[in-house]
Amino acid sequence: MPHGKILGSVGMRLRNCIERRGSCLTPRSRQLPATRTSYGQKIDCFLHQRRILGQIMKKISLMTLFSTALVMNTFLMRPAALGQEYAPIAMILSVALVGGYLALRGCHERIILEANRRDILFTVSIIVLYWLYELPLGIVQGSDTMLLAKDFLSSVTITICYAVFLIEENENRTFFRIFTMILALLGWSSIITFTLSQIFGLDPLLLFSLRVKGYDAATISATGGQQVTTGAVYFPFSMMYSVFTSAGGSVLNRYSNFFREAGIYQAVSVLCFAYECFTRRSKFVLIGLTAGTVASLSTLGLVLLPLTAGLVYITQRRVSIARLILFGGFAIVAAAALVFTPAVGLADKLETHGSSVTDRSDAIDRGIESIWINPVGTGLFSEKRAGDSICLLAAITAIGVIGFACQALVLSGIRPAARAFNPKVVICFPLLVTALFSQPIGGSGMTGVLTMAFVSATTRRRAEAPAALSRARHAVAKPTIAIR
Repeated sequence: MPHGKILGSVGMRLRNCIERRGSCLTPRSRQLPATRTSYGQKIDCFLHQRRILGQIMKKISLMTLFSTALVMNTFLMRPAALGQEYAPIAMILSVALVGGYLALRGCHERIILEANRRDILFTVSIIVLYWLYELPLGIVQGSDTMLLAKDFLSSVTITICYAVFLIEENENRTFFRIFTMILALLGWSSIITFTLSQIFGLDPLLLFSLRVKGYDAATISATGGQQVTTGAVYFPFSMMYSVFTSAGGSVLNRYSNFFREAGIYQAVSVLCFAYECFTRRSKFVLIGLTAGTVASLSTLGLVLLPLTAGLVYITQRRVSIARLILFGGFAIVAAAALVFTPAVGLADKLETHGSSVTDRSDAIDRGIESIWINPVGTGLFSEKRAGDSICLLAAITAIGVIGFACQALVLSGIRPAARAFNPKVVICFPLLVTALFSQPIGGSGMTGVLTMAFVSATTRRRAEAPAALSRARHAVAKPTIAIR
């Protein structure tokens, strides 16, 4: 055979081998059918996708993945918008997620700080003590046993499961950072929805509506020819609570952002605001949380935000006369907001929504009177009059003095062997005030979880002086328990 033909034949074989992504150096490769080309490409594509997925999973840790799932699960608990119907599902998911996390992480060492361990165990103990009192009391007093049993099981199960997860410092920090970020994004969503509604109106922004139990006959009000419904979700992800009509006739939209009421949403937003101030101090997050509080149009929220900011400022620094004067300024601003804020201040609210104020004050009066009349309580879920459980002070009528003391202690953030005035107390301050005077959030699943937020000396490194941080690290942040 001429040399030219031989070289041409070899070149043709090399080109065919390259196209088939195979090797022409072995006899077997020359016998492969042409269909193997597509199979080989699919295998290579699969392996490439697997490598990319592996790189992504390395960046997304197991702890972050389960923390995110547990954060989303809290929105199926009370006092979230879906909590009335989906609390049993939240209970089951709590067991599954925490159990799955412990199984997947294996026998790795668990580092638990003494301060956090003491905090979590105290919270769980008080909640269990609360139910050891309320459960037999409700049965004896003839309460609705089905509601009582369901609330008992979900509350205790959720508390214990989340306590097992949050007792570790890293898991605690990751969980609450994700929770705070989600609340901030909801606040930013309210800003975007409000801005776009001024241009296009609300109707084109409607995405879908959620059924909020208790609002079956959804509150529908006209705003310039548009219909606003409780539970309606607008672009990008803002959930409407109601509209608020001021004394001057102006109509404002109130956002509850996946909480049962706007007054509950503001409490959680301000709590996250305080937590963020003690940890990352991200401006993006802080602005989002502030916007969410304002978008709720809650009278109490406009008071708690400046008060909590003042408490954060005092806590982060040594107390002095100048700083106390500054805190007094925050308090004056809060008092002015409480009374004189247009539309949602008490001055306007007494004219437009006077019954909302008087009904709550009457229920609180009855609760305080019951301390002397019937300190034992009539039992959970046995309200004799409407509004008996509208807030924690009013609920004394049902849960008694002991039940009230247990819930107030959990919500206060005061823990054994800790300073009376510390970051935990400031973080829980919005929850405590809201529960005492405004909303029935005491004893709910999410509320108990939020009181487990832990801010260690290491986490506060960006908010404290280096010398104070060094002392705190040696005094507080030293791990004392290692569980294998």
